[in-house]
Amino acid sequence: MASLPRLFHRRRPADRKGIRERSAVVRSAELALPAFAAPVNREEARAALERSRARRASTGD
Repeated sequence: MASLPRLFHRRRPADRKGIRERSAVVRSAELALPAFAAPVNREEARAALERSRARRASTGD
């Protein structure tokens, strides 16, 4: 009898990480980001987006 394809492949135990290990990785990545001096408001975010779009348009990307 032929075996059916497995839908859910079990990972090797070495590949699995627990919730605690994954959380530590995410937390360390968040801490590596530079902190803003103050929260960015909507107008500042929109202006930054427009500058980014203009810069990309001028370079042809």
